[in-house]
Amino acid sequence: ATFAACQAAGVPLIRIMLQRSPEEPYMACEARWKHELAELVPLCRRYGVKIGIQQHFGAGVFSSMELRHVLEGLDTSWIGAIWDAAHSALAGECPEQALDILWDYLFLANFKNAYYQHVTQPSPDGSDRMVFKPYFTTAREGMADWPRALALLLERGYTGVLCMPAEYTEAERVNDYIGQDLTALRTMLAAVRNPV
Repeated sequence: ATFAACQAAGVPLIRIMLQRSPEEPYMACEARWKHELAELVPLCRRYGVKIGIQQHFGAGVFSSMELRHVLEGLDTSWIGAIWDAAHSALAGECPEQALDILWDYLFLANFKNAYYQHVTQPSPDGSDRMVFKPYFTTAREGMADWPRALALLLERGYTGVLCMPAEYTEAERVNDYIGQDLTALRTMLAAVRNPV
């Protein structure tokens, strides 16, 4: 029903993330994901709708290499990668390497940004402990280097969509921040296309 609805609405791509519970062995999950994704290919073909997998902070598919490993052996004309600048940076990746790893599978590039924030979290024993949590922020304030990513995409002739998911920890500021980030993305694109 989801594929039929996407076809009827002209939606060409379904974005998903592959998550697992921390107690599940990663490689067993990967084998299951590959099997489940392969079973979806006939639906992709029937309805003309692709599935894009985005890497995401946490216990599932986090790094670009993990995502590539999941995609290897699948029909990548229908099942591909969504590179996310923020989650890639949270994984400690430089954009050139991450995009190179996913290049043959790349369906879409997400532009958002984040950094790790040091926060106090209560422990079960009643004491406090310091942890790092992702904080989603604006283009110029996070760990992801948008200009470097844009330069590589343009250099390699990327013609896909530059998606701006508008994900911010300060959700009440989403309208302000997405406007700033759209301006920033346009400025960065212009600078990459016409370097001084």
